[in-house]
Amino acid sequence: MAKMLHSELTKMLLATRSIAIDAIPKHIENIIWISGKEGVQKEGGDELEGLWAGDKNAGTVAPTQGNGAAGALSVARPGTGFVWGKSSLNELKGVDPRLVECATLALTKYSLQDYRCYDGLRTPAEQAKHVKAGNSRTMQSKHLDGLAVDLVPVIGGILKWDWNGCYKIAYAMDQAATELGIAHLITWGGAWDRKLSDFGGNERAYQAEVEAYKIRHSGSDFIDGPHFEILKG
Repeated sequence: MAKMLHSELTKMLLATRSIAIDAIPKHIENIIWISGKEGVQKEGGDELEGLWAGDKNAGTVAPTQGNGAAGALSVARPGTGFVWGKSSLNELKGVDPRLVECATLALTKYSLQDYRCYDGLRTPAEQAKHVKAGNSRTMQSKHLDGLAVDLVPVIGGILKWDWNGCYKIAYAMDQAATELGIAHLITWGGAWDRKLSDFGGNERAYQAEVEAYKIRHSGSDFIDGPHFEILKG
């Protein structure tokens, strides 16, 4: 397991300033768990200037932190320091506004993991390509109706289909959906037969949910960690 980068630790610690006091112990516990036995890897401080700018100046424009094309700009909010990049914003066009609001709140306020919206609304032709490539198994995907998004972790500046990152994103989406009152409407691809309102705890709870789902559905179900979908309103 790779060491946590110093800039990642900094982002997590900065996020502590925007959460409720009674949630801080759990937040610190999560940081310790995420860092693991490998600890923190020292690195240059190039990312920190942009991070502080986005964190201290709410409503200003700050560089993206790995979200989309290099140099893309987006409006920053106080919280995690993460913002949407240009490519993510393009993918979110046509997606159900409730799901967009939830994914945005999760990214900017709750997530300890940077991520990008890799896929949102799809055309039938795009869906057919995903099915042919084995990335999907149905032509009845919620992506076709703008009711689904794929939120992929950004690790070391690149997109990575990493389960540890997916667990962190699922936890952030759960927190955001709960705040918005829509957790009972959102399904995560790690456990298709449950809603976010059925979960809780911390990142470790989502790993347990995936393993439990594998037992409940021992067939060839397509478990999709980055996938979130919402019931039609």
